Amino acid sequence: LQYEPTPNGKYLPKKIAKRFKRVNVLQIIRIGPKDLSKLHPASLENYRVTGMTVTERRAVYHHIRPCGAAWEKGKSDEMTERKWNWFKMMKNNFKENVAKWDRHVAQYGCSPGNLKCGLIGNQCAVKADSFQINYGLDDYGYPDGDVYEPSDIVEEDDEAKAAREAAEALKEKKSLERQAGLKAHYGKILLVSKASGSCETMDVAVETMEARQTTWAEKQLGKDGTELDADDKKAEITGFKEALNELKLEILKFAERSGMKMSGARGGPSNPDPRSVIECKLSEDVYAAFKVFCTGITDRMKEIKNEDKMTKNLISAIMQIFGDLSAINVATLKKFGIENYEPEKTIKTRKEVFEEMKKNVVVEEAPEEYYEESYDAPPRAGPPGGGMGAGLLAGIQGRGGGGGGGRGGLLAGIQGR
Repeated sequence: LQYEPTPNGKYLPKKIAKRFKRVNVLQIIRIGPKDLSKLHPASLENYRVTGMTVTERRAVYHHIRPCGAAWEKGKSDEMTERKWNWFKMMKNNFKENVAKWDRHVAQYGCSPGNLKCGLIGNQCAVKADSFQINYGLDDYGYPDGDVYEPSDIVEEDDEAKAAREAAEALKEKKSLERQAGLKAHYGKILLVSKASGSCETMDVAVETMEARQTTWAEKQLGKDGTELDADDKKAEITGFKEALNELKLEILKFAERSGMKMSGARGGPSNPDPRSVIECKLSEDVYAAFKVFCTGITDRMKEIKNEDKMTKNLISAIMQIFGDLSAINVATLKKFGIENYEPEKTIKTRKEVFEEMKKNVVVEEAPEEYYEESYDAPPRAGPPGGGMGAGLLAGIQGRGGGGGGGRGGLLAGIQGR
């Protein structure tokens, strides 16, 4: 999200992009009502809704209201009833938060920018709405009319429907097993929550590497058969360094949970590793993916004959962190009776991604508007995968015109179609 230009040419700060990744129910706003009504109930139930602000709850509720009415009429069907129950949960939670807001405003007279109550932290309902993230700090524009992400939901035959439902059920089962495993290991809700957040960070790290590989392959395919100039090579190297620096920050977060010494003199004894088997295995999966990711970068630098020293040093530094972390992972897993763990998942190599993309590419003349939009966009080196980003952002930034009224900024348009 943070690398895709918004309708008025600005870029989202990383904090907002991460918010939409973690509280992923916000992404539902990019799904058109007709497609949303076709979603499997398990998909709705698996959305993360914890910690939503009043602004976010209002935006989501307003978007799902038409579906709620349809689900209520069809709730005699078991699957539709599950969707209706999910809608009621979202509606009731929204109403409870609004009631809390109204009571606080009536008692203290607070408003955004004028907090009269003097309460600290999230005790002030108005302050709490913008405490984690303030969508009104800037205006990112809005498209003309409703814009939704292209739907990949197609009419299914019984066999395809059964296969999809089986895949969704398996995904849901794995998610529940992860939560159950963390709960069994830690017991306390706060510790489970922190561990779950760490697992999400590792999931995001792998997804980020996959998205970067895809974006770089797309750029490479666009230049395929032409000689790269100095600016092209510089842009690729810049993209590599940006990706590695971002990944390093994420890696340090979950590495620190292992008891590793992340500051001061290196090489001293680590603290005891409190992590679960789930976290250790997932950490090894990320390590395996990172090795594939870095091999792709080093191979590409050789191809373009620009083996940047800073990039190579950055890879070496992260590899050292991962090497130390992997040793702790292996030792901790051994305590749980697990030896010689083989990563359960990794990512495709850069070459594999490129060859698949090249094989499936369809050559056709692009419309004139494509070229105008491409050259008008501000330059940005090394963006990560765009798939969800551009589409998601367009709808988030507003519907139905009207400029930056209401709460303004990112969610203003959504809230008042």
